[in-house]
Amino acid sequence: MGIHSTCETIGVSELCRNRRFIDATQRDGNDVSSPILITRRILSLSPAGVKVRKAPQTETKTRANDATSSSLSVFSTKLGWCGLVGQWDCVTALTFGHDTPVQVRLHLEAKVDLSDNVPEWDWSPDVRERLQAYAAGATIDFSDIVVDTTGLTSFRRSVITALRHIGYGQTVSYAQLAALAGSPRAARAVGSAMAMNRVPLIVPCHRVVASGGRLGGFSAPSGLTMKQRLLELEDVTEIQFGTTPHEPISM
Repeated sequence: MGIHSTCETIGVSELCRNRRFIDATQRDGNDVSSPILITRRILSLSPAGVKVRKAPQTETKTRANDATSSSLSVFSTKLGWCGLVGQWDCVTALTFGHDTPVQVRLHLEAKVDLSDNVPEWDWSPDVRERLQAYAAGATIDFSDIVVDTTGLTSFRRSVITALRHIGYGQTVSYAQLAALAGSPRAARAVGSAMAMNRVPLIVPCHRVVASGGRLGGFSAPSGLTMKQRLLELEDVTEIQFGTTPHEPISM
């Protein structure tokens, strides 16, 4: 592999923040800004001292939640104001359906402990444009977007992975999703996992419905009204748009 290919494959900016890397380079009297020296130092480190930044994958990934490098993008859509939190190629949190940009930040501060000093800018134009297109009625596939699963149990990760295979215009019951996730008796636990979903729309919990074609629950802004709106947006017609008490709640 050539020097430039190696530098592109390995997240150099991440490695430069690694204290072992910087200390070793400074002791040698080398210039840390040199790509060739950086690559040589990278290749001489043990695997434990290297953080390799892989290319985006279609599967959900686990990533350390570095709050200092997270960013917030706030934008309007036909489904209301949205807030997108993340870093690099990874989405950490998403909220939508708000009346004002202020509500977006307040919701994220309460839901994912968003810090006041998180910078606000259009950090992922691609994801933002796809969300806006989806809200306008376009058929959009979000399954290739990497989402942060840091801190989740293995069960919740398996539920999220299974749910991301439920495509546009499709629905699945809580019991069916539990079976797809490898825990066929965990329908109520699936409901709890949906209620804690940090990345709705991209992780499409609105497509999880109650048995018998009932709508189930939804805890996003506007509740069941928003869930019905999303399903109608995707031309889902077989759902009975109503709910009964004690249904599992999704988000």
